[in-house]
Amino acid sequence: MSAAAADDDNDNDDVMMVQAEDGDSDDEDEVDEEETALESYETPLDKDDCPVDEYQVFKSVLESKTLCSVLYIASNVVL
Repeated sequence: MSAAAADDDNDNDDVMMVQAEDGDSDDEDEVDEEETALESYETPLDKDDCPVDEYQVFKSVLESKTLCSVLYIASNVVL
């Protein structure tokens, strides 16, 4: 390959890199910030003044299931 052909290849690579960089920046500028219908749906539990603590409810349900399981297993043990 001649020196002129090598220079043309390098110039083409430089142009392609500039085009690729320009294309990437356009994609970042067009980020859609709108919420979907599901994300914007608000339940009574989402409100700040909600008296229900979801974690405490979840914890108590899980603990009661564990206790029930232990009692059920213990009642079916054959000695």
